[in-house]
Amino acid sequence: MKEVLRDNAPLQATFYRWTTAFNRGRQSTEDEHLSGHPSDTTCTKENINSVQEMILKDRRLTIRYVAECLKLSSGTTYHTIADVLGYNKVCALWVPRMLTAEIMHVRMQTSSHDLQLYRADPAKFLCRYVTTDETWAHHFDPETKQQSMQWKYHTSPPVVKFRKTVWASKVMVSIFWDSE
Repeated sequence: MKEVLRDNAPLQATFYRWTTAFNRGRQSTEDEHLSGHPSDTTCTKENINSVQEMILKDRRLTIRYVAECLKLSSGTTYHTIADVLGYNKVCALWVPRMLTAEIMHVRMQTSSHDLQLYRADPAKFLCRYVTTDETWAHHFDPETKQQSMQWKYHTSPPVVKFRKTVWASKVMVSIFWDSE
C-alpha cells in the first residue's frame, strides 16, 4: 500500500484495527452509522417559537443564556437564532446627541424668548444674570457598545445609540440665578 498510495497510505495501526474488526465478524468496508440523535431533532417548532419569544422580549440576550433557559446546546441555539430565525447580533451605531423634535422646539422657543428680552432692554437683560454658584458633579459611566449589542434581522433598520461624552472623574457645574 505504501508503494501505491505513498503519503496517503494508512498507518500501520490502522491496518491492525481493520484486521481486528474483520476477525470479530465485520463484513463491510463502509463506515457504520454513528449513534446519537441528529442535530435537527432539537430544532423543533416549539424550540424555535420559544427562542423567538425570548428574543422579542429582550434583544440583548446571549446565546448561552437562551440555551440554559431552554435546556438546549449552544450550537442548536445559535443555529436556531442565526440560521432559522435569521437574526444577527450587532452593536448600536454611535450618534452625537439625542435631540428629539420636542427638545429642539423647546430650545428654539427659549432662545427666541431670550432674544426678545435682549432686544427690548439690553442693559436690563445683561444685569439679570449676576449670581453664580459652582459645585463639583461626578460623571457617570455610559454603557459600552458591547453592552448594547442586540439581535436584529438583516432587513431591520440599524440600531442607534447616542454618544455620551466621557468626562474626567468630576466636572465643575456653574449655576446662574436671576437677580430678581
